[in-house]
Amino acid sequence: MTLCHLGIVGQKWAKTLDHWRLGESFMQNFHVVFNATDPEQLSVGISGEPPKTASSSHGGALQTVALTLCIIAMLVFVGLAAWCCIRQRQQRIKRERLEFYQA
Repeated sequence: MTLCHLGIVGQKWAKTLDHWRLGESFMQNFHVVFNATDPEQLSVGISGEPPKTASSSHGGALQTVALTLCIIAMLVFVGLAAWCCIRQRQQRIKRERLEFYQA
């Protein structure tokens, strides 16, 4: 299929407000860009493929680094929490033994 038809209907809600509606079910399948830089000529760009920009090519690497840092931070947090629990337990056992032998 080489031809794509898209029907979009404009709606007027008030005399000064005209509206274009594209639902989420439509927009989740396409890359949609809104351009409101010129108030006299508002535009919408729609593509079936994600944009190919320099920043999007590094997005995967940045996500990998961010995920790795999050995993490392979680492991450090879990390690510190376990160390604190073990230390408290050892101090409690030490205190109980001391009380037992002094009694």
